Amino acid sequence: MPFHGTCLCGGITFQVDNDPIVFGWHNALPLPPSLRTHLGQHVAIVPTSLTITKGENLLSTYRDATQDSGNALKRMFCSQCGSPLYNDGGDAGKTLAVFYSALIDFGTEDQKDPKPELEYYTKDRVAWVHAVEGTAFSTNVIFPGGSLTFIKGENLLSTYKDAAQDSGNAIKRVFCSRCGSPLYNEGGDDAKTVSVFYSALIDFATQDEKNRTPELEFYTKDRLEWVHAVQGAEQSETIPGRDTLRNIGLS
Repeated sequence: MPFHGTCLCGGITFQVDNDPIVFGWHNALPLPPSLRTHLGQHVAIVPTSLTITKGENLLSTYRDATQDSGNALKRMFCSQCGSPLYNDGGDAGKTLAVFYSALIDFGTEDQKDPKPELEYYTKDRVAWVHAVEGTAFSTNVIFPGGSLTFIKGENLLSTYKDAAQDSGNAIKRVFCSRCGSPLYNEGGDDAKTVSVFYSALIDFATQDEKNRTPELEFYTKDRLEWVHAVQGAEQSETIPGRDTLRNIGLS
């Protein structure tokens, strides 16, 4: 069957007309900016099997030459909402890795969410993450609103206003317009907090920080079957309420 995908804003849609080569999982620590990458599950496919069906004019490319393999990757993302869509150029150009978060055909009764068949960069797996049975999809560090200052490149910031939130509060999703890296979300908890993506921070590569466990896990209702709950973390089925935030010192 063909697989279908889209970005967050719906401006770009695509179709994959081939069976996946492999379902994979990528571990990564905060790295120097030139080495940083998106964390997450992806589906490796044959490059010629992907077709953009809408919004090709919104597709942006960042050429990432700093790979262990020596092969440059083209990181494709939506210029309007910043959603990472796929990486082109893996295995010397023989594969294309579509981000699982961009695919819309999984999670149904007929098409269950697949468990990854390949986990790589295991040397960079943080201490609280289980080997492929369960791992982090998106790790954020929550700071008080107004505590973030830009040192360089404010002109490269792009913002997507995401109004489709369970809380009813719109969130501003901020990303780099040049490379598509998600940086932070603003507007949570009535704009009292800013949620910075862990992958964007460069001070957490020490052994102590690698072993630091998340204190809050939310949207647990959407946790995939093969993913473990984060041990010791407060659990919230959707957006955490004030009581939950108060328990971990955020309200």
